[in-house]
Amino acid sequence: MSWKDEFPKENRFFETENGILYCGDSLEILQDFPKESIDLVFTDPPYLAKFKHLYYESARLIQPILKNNTFAIYYASDYWFDDIFPKMLNYLNYFGLFHLELPGQNTLLFPRNIIVGCKTIMVFTKGKAKPYRRVRNITKSPERKTGELHKWQQSVEPAIYLINAMSKEGDIVLDPFIGSGTTLEACERLNRKWIGIEIDTKYCEIAKQRIGNLIP
Repeated sequence: MSWKDEFPKENRFFETENGILYCGDSLEILQDFPKESIDLVFTDPPYLAKFKHLYYESARLIQPILKNNTFAIYYASDYWFDDIFPKMLNYLNYFGLFHLELPGQNTLLFPRNIIVGCKTIMVFTKGKAKPYRRVRNITKSPERKTGELHKWQQSVEPAIYLINAMSKEGDIVLDPFIGSGTTLEACERLNRKWIGIEIDTKYCEIAKQRIGNLIP
């Protein structure tokens, strides 16, 4: 019996030995995941105001499917932080705030007149988790190839660094909002099992090709 057999069969778009990519609405698909089946969540939801609910609604659905004493890691926009962060604490425990330096990026957050040079990473736990190795809470990203595969594409190196620190080989890592598949690539490189969900067929196809290029 494969580890994948306990997860839903519907909406599967692509599979490897290590992973399953679902195409669909993660808030619907996650409802059918078995309890305490996930070892780590690593994700980067969209930041626009109309998507704020994805943070706390996904946290609500993730809480029962995470194993005890594990991590849930979310990239976040500081602009909505005061709204999304307290609501997520209804379901997950606060562990710490990490920051990702973004060399070469000087985006102006116009309503607040702030030049943004880093990104906040919210780290939560279910239970009392501890990293498997020492980890810095300030991580520097290589200059991003923004728009190469996705408008908001993140570099894979920070994902590799944090997933390696917060999980071990063979663990199942979940990303409910994969975009172009950065988390999935990191997991393939680190020998983690992975489950990704993406609502846009275009980006499912991009992620499929990206992962396929890693596999002989």
